[in-house]
Amino acid sequence: MRTPFRCLSSWRRLALRPVPRRLLVAFLASAVLLPAASFNWPVPQPRLVSTFADNSIDHFQPGIELGGRQPVYPAAEGEIVFTCREGEGYSSFPRGIGSAVVLQHEGGIQSVYAHLETESMRVDDPLVRTPAEGDPPLAFSGDTGAAVGQGLLFMLIDLEEGEFLNPIKHDKPLLYPPLESGKSNRGPVVGRLFLKRGGILEELTDGSRAAAGEGELLAEIYALSTFSAFLRKTAPYRIYLAKNGQAAASIAFESLREQDGRLVVADSSLGFADLFEDAWLYRLGSIALVEGKIELQIKAESHDGSESERIIDLTVASE
Repeated sequence: MRTPFRCLSSWRRLALRPVPRRLLVAFLASAVLLPAASFNWPVPQPRLVSTFADNSIDHFQPGIELGGRQPVYPAAEGEIVFTCREGEGYSSFPRGIGSAVVLQHEGGIQSVYAHLETESMRVDDPLVRTPAEGDPPLAFSGDTGAAVGQGLLFMLIDLEEGEFLNPIKHDKPLLYPPLESGKSNRGPVVGRLFLKRGGILEELTDGSRAAAGEGELLAEIYALSTFSAFLRKTAPYRIYLAKNGQAAASIAFESLREQDGRLVVADSSLGFADLFEDAWLYRLGSIALVEGKIELQIKAESHDGSESERIIDLTVASE
């Protein structure tokens, strides 16, 4: 499923109506509330196909994808503020979402359910609550829009902060219950390392010799989806680089926000082109190589908390 969201303005242009406060308060007063900033999984079997901030060819994936045809339920109490059915005024909707439903929740948070099976959508009642056993779903996950296979694209948007939120970060998960280690993917992979100087990539291995000077460090990093007949690469949650035991770079995919018409990693202002050299080759920043011995440590962390690292020792010599 490839959904070409490049900015939040596509949602703002829809002029989604605000929640009628008196209706929402009365509705929530009679419901059992989830903990603050907590949502339920929107499908019974959360088979994670792709993760937040995945490489989607030329932009970040602003949500998560859950594979298979399944009933889709509201992740929390709220109100339906927007629906679209594929083929009905499609040009006015964000591209690629297909048939979709948007719910408004307390705190300015909206949840988005996209790629739905059009004929299964049940959105007559605008107020929805976390379902009890036997309650009908909002719809079934499908293959509308830019979907590749059946599944659900699920997003959380903080309109007040102007950010897409990562629902599955393991240290502060927004979806309950949080991912269990080993359930979401086959663990992160730290693959090949490269030094880029003068537009030329030089692969680095343990024991390599390198010339002194400045260069950009690149690392092949990804996780592998557990729900797929083939090995589908997905984004890690956090990347960490240390040089001689000292932190040199760190990035965590907590949220994405709009900046100059593009999505950037909220805490770093790094855009898609800033981070990706090619496919799953991440740009980790400039590094100074001085004559002598250097140890580089690259660590990757998955959304479920599993980690892997690669340590290489370099000998740096003057040219």
